[in-house]
Amino acid sequence: MNETLEGKYNQTLTALNELFEMVDLKDLTKVSEVYSRVNSLKAEVEKSFKLDKHPAVKNLLERELDGLFLSFAEKNHSLQQVSVQVDRNQDIEAWNRNLTWTTKVLELVTLFQPQGNFACTMTANKLTLKFDRLGDFDVELVRPRSYSLTRELLDHQGMLTFNVLEDGLEFVLCWEEHQNYLWVFQEAETGIHFALPKLISNYEITSESLAKKGKHLTYTFDRNFSLRETENLQNSEQKDAQTILHFSFLFRPVSFIIPYEGQILPATRIQGKPGWQPLWSGQDVGQISIQFIDWFKLIQS
Repeated sequence: MNETLEGKYNQTLTALNELFEMVDLKDLTKVSEVYSRVNSLKAEVEKSFKLDKHPAVKNLLERELDGLFLSFAEKNHSLQQVSVQVDRNQDIEAWNRNLTWTTKVLELVTLFQPQGNFACTMTANKLTLKFDRLGDFDVELVRPRSYSLTRELLDHQGMLTFNVLEDGLEFVLCWEEHQNYLWVFQEAETGIHFALPKLISNYEITSESLAKKGKHLTYTFDRNFSLRETENLQNSEQKDAQTILHFSFLFRPVSFIIPYEGQILPATRIQGKPGWQPLWSGQDVGQISIQFIDWFKLIQS
């Protein structure tokens, strides 16, 4: 969407959020349907702009991306080879997002003074960059920039995680693909529902994998969905843990333990406030209480 349409879309969402705070419970479902229709209309507008029908625009985007990696290679003389694989059938929104964040993450990679071979793989919703060896980088310079970029991505419903290779690093950026779906957990006895963005389900690991992560920050949700910090996961908690999430943030990895299994559901099937703007938002609808969590803000806290 262009800037004018994007502005009107954001104004509409703001108005809907204000409306949610004003209407009675019986009207929440109707407002939720309007919210879903607005998002669907936004998606239709974006898809209506077909890059294949505008080869000049697509060529401009591809040249801009190629220029980013050419500049990156020129700045990092210790790299022996730069390999880039790009899904060039992305829509205009994905191209704009990837160009924006590729620029930022390449600046961070440069601070590590990468050496050896560098490889990048890019799709509409995922960007992976890795290099063979670390140079003699300044940790005090890298740490705040890493924190800053991670938080900036979280503000845009994205994740930046890292995998430590034998001598190098792998950067993985992911974005929420289907905002019309949520990952929902339910406590059978109380009927409380706990909803997370669908993207978070990609970070589920096994208890065996968690044990290999070593000591790091871990949070546990109890059966009332209250959160507490756990220094070491006890055997009883490992047994009760139905879902384990791990986020390999650089310098500050963190795990979350949830005592339930979740299921992916369309947001339109969930009565209550859609999306995940507030950190905690409980709404009683009939016999069901739903808590939507802004997971991206929770991780930053």
